[in-house]
Amino acid sequence: MKQQSCLIIAAAAAGLWLLSAAWRTKKRPPPVPALLDRVGLRLCAAALLAGFMLAEAALRPTPLDSYLDRLQTDSLNVSFCGQIDELTTTQYGMSAVLKDAAVKDGSGTYSTHQLLLYLEESQDLKIGYEIEAEGKLKAFESAANFGQFDFAAYYRCRGIDYQVQVKRWKVIGQGGNGIKGMLFSLRERAAGLLDQAADGDDAGVLKAMLLGDKSALPPEVRELFQISGIAHVLAVSGLHVSLLGMAVYRLLRKCTGSFPVSGFFGFTVTALYGMLTGSSGSAVRAVVMFGAGMLANVLGRTYDMLSATGLAAILLLAAHPMLMFDAGFQLSFTAVAGIGCAQLVQTETAKTKKEEREGVKKEVKSAAKRGAAAAAKLFQIPLALQAAMLPVLAWHYFQFPLYGILLNLLILPLMSMLVYASAAAMAGSLIFLPLGTFLVGTSHYILAFYESACRFFLKLPGAVVLTGRPAFWQVALYYLILMIWLMLSVRMSGNARPHIRASRHFLLLLLLPLLFHYPERGFTAAFLDVGQGDSIVMELPKGAGVVTVDGGSSSVSSAGEKRLIPYLLARRCGEINYALVTHGDADHYSAVMELLDQMAPGQRGFNGSVRIRCLLLAGASSGEEAIQKMVSMAEEKGVEVGWLTAGDRITAGDTVLTCLHPGDGFEGETNEASVTLSVEYDGCRMLLTGDLEGRGEEAVCRALKGGTGYDVLKAAHHGSKGSTSEEFLAAVRPALAVISCGRNNAYGHPHRETLDRLEAAGCCWLSTAESGAVYVRIRNGKIWAECELPSDH
Repeated sequence: MKQQSCLIIAAAAAGLWLLSAAWRTKKRPPPVPALLDRVGLRLCAAALLAGFMLAEAALRPTPLDSYLDRLQTDSLNVSFCGQIDELTTTQYGMSAVLKDAAVKDGSGTYSTHQLLLYLEESQDLKIGYEIEAEGKLKAFESAANFGQFDFAAYYRCRGIDYQVQVKRWKVIGQGGNGIKGMLFSLRERAAGLLDQAADGDDAGVLKAMLLGDKSALPPEVRELFQISGIAHVLAVSGLHVSLLGMAVYRLLRKCTGSFPVSGFFGFTVTALYGMLTGSSGSAVRAVVMFGAGMLANVLGRTYDMLSATGLAAILLLAAHPMLMFDAGFQLSFTAVAGIGCAQLVQTETAKTKKEEREGVKKEVKSAAKRGAAAAAKLFQIPLALQAAMLPVLAWHYFQFPLYGILLNLLILPLMSMLVYASAAAMAGSLIFLPLGTFLVGTSHYILAFYESACRFFLKLPGAVVLTGRPAFWQVALYYLILMIWLMLSVRMSGNARPHIRASRHFLLLLLLPLLFHYPERGFTAAFLDVGQGDSIVMELPKGAGVVTVDGGSSSVSSAGEKRLIPYLLARRCGEINYALVTHGDADHYSAVMELLDQMAPGQRGFNGSVRIRCLLLAGASSGEEAIQKMVSMAEEKGVEVGWLTAGDRITAGDTVLTCLHPGDGFEGETNEASVTLSVEYDGCRMLLTGDLEGRGEEAVCRALKGGTGYDVLKAAHHGSKGSTSEEFLAAVRPALAVISCGRNNAYGHPHRETLDRLEAAGCCWLSTAESGAVYVRIRNGKIWAECELPSDH
């Protein structure tokens, strides 16, 4: 929390500092710059105080937070009332944001900032209505694994505290719809026109681009554009706002000849458009910057992009200070800052060249030098944009499109045509539907070109660079070096030879390895929180590879996409050497099936998807239908399949993995036939047991009789009382047990009887339900455990 406060304060101070230098006149008396410097210092001091107050207010727990903590629950049946502030149609129904909500429980009434409501689509609500309702209030899911998306932080950035699945409701007051209500109706009407004019996929993409409505955006298109580095075209950005605003401004300038009138109405139209599209961070930034440009134009002053960017940041952070940590906010502002800095370098270069032309005879340049200069000018802004955004991409998405710069050079010239064609299609549909269908054809072919270009570049070697999530110090060092590079570029602009000026921009790519996630020395085993299920990722030392044991959940849908894959990418693990599945229960293999499904047939290396080289299965489970289905999918993808029985051994570097169970001919229930794996590294030992119980436990006890015991035990069957018997603990003698289970699961895992047996055996235990992911690390013969979330054990 202290780190977040400091970052918010720093952002506010930097933004106000930039604001102090905005709209400078061309001719200013000498005392004015000194005065502005003093004003800037005072504004920075004020920003420190304001930023501190805003940050502390945003991070302070609400009374409802404290109440739920006392109850040790994240959901509660409540009644509540408030005013509808936003409405959004989704593929599952309708969602609404309730502001100034009062939540009532048997213990009292609690106030919250905003609630996110989920309702049925047929319910007739309008913005401005006051409602009284009942439903199940639930906290947003926090990240319990490294790399997992943090829904709680995402919604807190937008001032939304909780979500509610509404059961019953009634309107208690019909406030006026106001501007928001009218804009919502207009947005729904425009979305309907696009649905009529275009086919399903095209309509979903166009609604996301023009209206900020991503409810119908095809997931495969979103993923394709994101991996390729052009996800920005799916968001309402400065391009859309500037196209609309400048069209209105120029039209009114011709009609009225008045700067103030045309500027005022141009800004008003863009502000209304920003509200219509949902007032996203990028849209608000674009509206504020457009307004700053109009104001500078009306006052006859110089527009400064970086100052306008700082002003937009101040206004957004004043309303929602936690927005600083949102990926969309960071990408939007770093992109504009990169463009602004590139333009600054170009401006200084142009000034220097003008001075040279006025002072000395013009030098005759060769074709090679002219080509180098042209290349520098062509790639300067795209390179600066990518360089500024790269740390944000690495931190949030763990990968970087290597050919994103070239792809953007292809698609950006068509963006204006795409926006105009789509707007014309909407207008045409309003007049005559076949006309709208005809006009949307241009948009269809541009989108088809976009998709084809993305697929082409993704097939090139090294199309996606897996960076993992860098450490905070790496990001700070990257930006420090980038700032130094910028200052040197400004100083040497025009003074160096053209080929040197061209090459220095490409030197930015050398900063890329600085943002790679580098694994720690030694051995790491991560027991991931996948809800009610098992998923273990072992990173072997000295580049020996990655081994996973199980991967699935019965309580978290798409556990592979939401839990396992993000962890692997954040740790920069693009390839799994061995993926072992202990037995055929879905809560142990469903995520592995997702890994196989997202692979390309015959995939070699990382192309945006994690690759499995070898799938290991229990020989005793070969006849199970689920196992056979997994084998078929693996063979289709070109993955090697192996079968494990007792005595099989895998040696990977200094790590030895030995299968202890089941042996040849073992007959038992699915759980009893779970693969039991012994892992040894640097004198430390771990025992991984799947859902082992009954006769399987007895067989392992006989195999371990007289052995040296284990340091870490993965407690079998999620801590069920039917496993981890006293005899088994006596044979294993673990110092630490890790229990993988879901919070408040329906089975009551871990059972109190199992915990009592562990404690009686002198074994400490950690549960993923309480602690999130548990990381066991071995280095220099020492072993210790860390938790993603605070734990009392």
